[in-house]
Parts: sequence; C-alpha cells; structure tokens
Amino acid sequence: MDNDPDAHSADSALENSSGDKRSGTRRSSRSRHSTHSRRATQRLVVIAAWLGILLAVMLVLTVYLGLELAQTTKHANRLAAELTDAKLELSALKPRRGEAWQGPLQVAKEQPPALIDMQLDKVIPINKGYLKNIMFSAVNRNGQKRYEYRLVFENTTPRPVYPHARVMLFNKSQTQIGMDEISDYTELASGESRSHSALMTHLATQEPHRFLVDTKGGVDLPGP
Repeated sequence: MDNDPDAHSADSALENSSGDKRSGTRRSSRSRHSTHSRRATQRLVVIAAWLGILLAVMLVLTVYLGLELAQTTKHANRLAAELTDAKLELSALKPRRGEAWQGPLQVAKEQPPALIDMQLDKVIPINKGYLKNIMFSAVNRNGQKRYEYRLVFENTTPRPVYPHARVMLFNKSQTQIGMDEISDYTELASGESRSHSALMTHLATQEPHRFLVDTKGGVDLPGP
C-alpha cells in the first residue's frame, strides 16, 4: 500500500495545489501593498504641492506688507518733517507778529492818537486822503463772535493811487487788541471808488471799544 502509485500522485497534486494557493496569496498581498504605497505617495505629493502654494502666497504677502509698511513709514516721516517745519515757521513768525502789533503801540505812546469810538453797523466817515469811510459789524464764525469791517477807498486826486491802510482795535484801556492790514496794490484811478471787506484779527477774550485807521503816509482820523 505504501507504494501505491495512485496515492502518491494524489499527494503530489494536493501539495501542488497548496503551493499555488500560497503563491497567489503572496502575489495578492504584494499587489495591495504596492497600491497602498502609490496612494500614500500621491497624498504626500498633493500635500507638498499645497504647502508649496501656501508658502508662495505667504512670501508674496510678506513682500507686499513689507512694501506697504515702508511706504507708510516714509509717509509718516514726511508728515513729521512737515509738522516740524510748520512749528519752526510758526515760532519764527510769532516775534514778527508781536513786532507788527507793537509798532502802532509805540507810535501811540509817543504821540497818543485820538481814538474813535467803535459803533457797529454805522458808516463812520474818514475823509482823509483816499480813505472815505469805514463800517464795523459783529458776525458769528463757528460759535465765536468776530468783527468784520468794510473800508471804502475813493480817489479824489487827478493821479492814480494804490490803497494801503491798517485798521487797529483797542479796548477800554486803549490797549491794542486787534489789527488788520490792507495792501491793495491794484491801481485806483482818479474819481474811482472801491470797497474792501475783511474780518479783524483780534483777541477773542476782549471786546473792542475804539479803533484807529493808519495809512502809509501817516495816521488818518475821521473828519468832523
């Protein structure tokens, strides 16, 4: 029985069949592993691509924000320089303004002029040279009481003139508290008249009570 050829053949066939099954199982396992590896690689490639895009976007944003910051800093520095220049200019102008206001005061100390009572909304005659009359009015500007004047020039001479005048305001103590200067270098022909209106520059904390009109040739007082 041990040497039965049929039994031996059956055993060989069984062994071959078992070997084929094991070989197929190994091939299937290798195929699944290969597919899994390809998918993992693809995912890594996609992730790397998105990371690259994100880094590129971040780089562009960084450069853009850096340029904007540089422009903003440059603009801020320019504004700071302009503000500094403006402050320096204002500081330089303050003494000159004080000198301009002190000039008429010095004249008033040396030769006290006859100051004129200030009357609102009334034409006050001047009739000196080419100054004919003046009128003051109270106006409201941004909730603050201001004073506006209207000065009339009239050329009664046979030759043309170039109007120039200075209006000064004084308080009850005859201290100057405001001033405005007219330098109208437009020719005023013979027989021609022209008016000039403007707001006075004065100390807002004090009320004006008198005024004086000063011309280039001297002090002009209202006529009788």
